[in-house]
Amino acid sequence: APGAPSAGVRFRLYALEPSGIPSEPLVQLGHVDVTGESASEFRIRVSDAAGVRLEYRVVASGTEAESHVRAQGFTVDGGARADFGFENRIELTGASSGMMRLGELLELPGRNLELDCASILLVRTGLPPELQLDLLLRGPNGEVGVAGAYELGGSGTLSVDVNGESYAAVTVAGSDYGIAGTAGEPLPESSVEMVGHVIGTRDSGLELFDRLVRPVETLITP
Repeated sequence: APGAPSAGVRFRLYALEPSGIPSEPLVQLGHVDVTGESASEFRIRVSDAAGVRLEYRVVASGTEAESHVRAQGFTVDGGARADFGFENRIELTGASSGMMRLGELLELPGRNLELDCASILLVRTGLPPELQLDLLLRGPNGEVGVAGAYELGGSGTLSVDVNGESYAAVTVAGSDYGIAGTAGEPLPESSVEMVGHVIGTRDSGLELFDRLVRPVETLITP
């Protein structure tokens, strides 16, 4: 196709019916160019009639014992732009031990908003895996931080700070968690919902990173 990358492949994007099948007649909305820039680097660019909607690069390096994958780029929705970066590092120290670190940075310049999240999963021989979380959300009205550690499938506590002051505690027990004030007092429903959304950014970040590093599979999987 005219304009398609010479060192890559172009996927055409078509409008879908609510059922998920292409509309008839076909209506092309845009395209996705997947370009290999080296043996360990590729670039994704999603465009429509208005211009580039999403562009980023993925770079991989390392060895079997220590690997590093980085994704960095931007997306545009209407007049709002978001710049993002992910860094995933895996270090194996033994047959059943090691560490996986995922760093996520998201910036919305037009809203003066920034999310900085680092999560580390420790796998240790003879011990349950432990998740360490350090998350900070900054905006024009202040900042919210969540930090702490807990065993996967076990228990632990995360502390929540608002503008540098202790505000709440998140008690993790298995797949459930409870949110209360620092002295155990109940919090307003709006505060509980807000803290839940902040904690959920880690899980959504993991899902997004997975989609970014496997773009072709994302495009062709129903």
